[in-house]
Order: sequence, then C-alpha cells, then structure tokens
Amino acid sequence: MSKSDSLLPTSRQAPSPVILQGAVAIGVLSVSSAAVLIRLATAPPAQIAFWRLGLATLVLGPAAMRARPHRPLNAWHWGLMGAAGVALALHFMFWIQSLTLLPVAVSTALVSTHPLLVAGVDRIRNRQRFSRPVLLGMGFVMSGVLWLFGSGLMSSARLSLPGILWALGGAFFGGLYILAGHNVRQSLDTVIYAPVVYLAAMVVLAGVSLVDRQPLWPHSPRLWILYALIALIPTLGGHTLFNWLLRYVPATTISLALVGEIAGSGLLAWLVLGQLPTLGQLVTIVLVGLGLTVILAPPRRANSGRHHK
Repeated sequence: MSKSDSLLPTSRQAPSPVILQGAVAIGVLSVSSAAVLIRLATAPPAQIAFWRLGLATLVLGPAAMRARPHRPLNAWHWGLMGAAGVALALHFMFWIQSLTLLPVAVSTALVSTHPLLVAGVDRIRNRQRFSRPVLLGMGFVMSGVLWLFGSGLMSSARLSLPGILWALGGAFFGGLYILAGHNVRQSLDTVIYAPVVYLAAMVVLAGVSLVDRQPLWPHSPRLWILYALIALIPTLGGHTLFNWLLRYVPATTISLALVGEIAGSGLLAWLVLGQLPTLGQLVTIVLVGLGLTVILAPPRRANSGRHHK
C-alpha cells in the first residue's frame, strides 16, 4: 500500500496516526456546520466569504508575523498560494450562491464531488490507470448528479438548474484549492500558508463586491456574530486544520474524510433549519456519497491473501 492509500504521515516528524485521525474527525465535524451558519446569514455571498476569511486571518495574523519559513519563499510558493486563494474565493462564492437555491444536503453533496478532480489529477500525476472501483464510483456520482437534471425533481421549487451548476462549480474550484494547497504545504507551515491564501481570497472577494456593487460591511450585530462563528468553527477548526493536515496526509485522504460533511450538514440542516430531504433528493445524496467513498477508498493489495494466511 502506498502513501496515498492510507492515513500515513508524509514526514518523519509527523504526528502519530492517532493524532492525525483525531484532527481529521474534528475537521469534518467543524466544516459540517458551515452550510447551516451560512444559510442563517442573509447577506451577499462575497460578503459572507470575505468576513469568514477576514476574521480567521485576524486570529492567525500574530502567529504568522512571528513565524519564519524554513526556506526563503520563492515565486513558486507565492504563485501556488495566490492560485489557492483565487480557487478558495471562487469555491466559496459558487457554493454559497448554490445554498440560496438548493437545500443544504443537496448543495453539500454536489459541492463535495471535488474529490473526482483530486483523484483524477493524483492518478494522472502518478501515471496510474483508473481502476474498476474508481470507474464504478464515478458512475455512482454521475448517476446522482444526472438524477437531478433528468428527474421530475427539477420541477420542485426547492431545486433549480442554476443552483446545481453553482454547486458543481464550487466543487471544481474546491478541488483546485486542495491540489494547490497539497503541493505547497509540504514546505510551508500553516501559520504562514493559511493567512497568505486567505488574504489572496479576500482581495478577490472584495473585487467581486466592488464590481457587483454589493455591500461588504455587515449591516447588523447578528451578522457579526454569525461571521465570528463561521470564522471560528468551520474556517479555523475546519479549513485551517485541513491546511495543517495537508503537510502530513495525502490530499485524497482529506477529500475522502470530507465526504462525511454531506451527512453532517444534512443532519444539522434538519435539526436547525427543519430541512428533511425528500426521497428523490436522498437518492442523489446517497449515490454521490457512495461514489465518492468508492473512488477514494484505499485499494486492496492484489496478492494480500497469498502472504497473510
């Protein structure tokens, strides 16, 4: 089994597997709260994403200013961090927009399809063929997505074609964000990487607000509280924690763990927002979740039975 097939450290000084697994679990629970908190904040998507990252950057800023990189930052570092910031901004923009048009569980399931891009690039990079389980998993995911396009659910007021497209766009940029982060995180600490990426994303989000002539300043104390919760729980406790994990854990492992966000977000949406998926929506959620699990699950050794009797 290769490094990319299990939750194994990629550095000699990496934390123990127990600590890494615990961090992954905390990260999944934290990011699961994002969709519900975002739905409670009635504000433009760019504003929500801007302050989510802005408040998190304020927390990380002092540590970032004291930190010293192990090696001087070069154009490669800055370029990848800039690309990750742009991808993160677009991921949030597309996903938050989809949450205004789709139920939380459906939107989260669709945006969680980003592992298809991560797994595809990983296999191409390592010159690996797509195995039968991976192709089967892709079939499950595509079936779940096509179900929304082709079924009678499209006539429902709770679902819309633009919402589906926004969510899939969010998945694409989410995959780019993870790939860029995994490449640069091998040589940069989280306290340096995360604030730079978040600031790059904030510049993009501020530009979008300016072009769309949308307010960037929250108009009520309630929004400030929600933004603080979004920054604290899913951003620092989720995205920033995953940024730290990317130094020790393969990107495909992070993506597989994030499949759990589908169930977590759906459960919170039911408890907080009263959103209970219909049977048709549940078909899509189950197909997407099953497909992603099959795609990202560590492959079995072909000859394991011969050596372990």
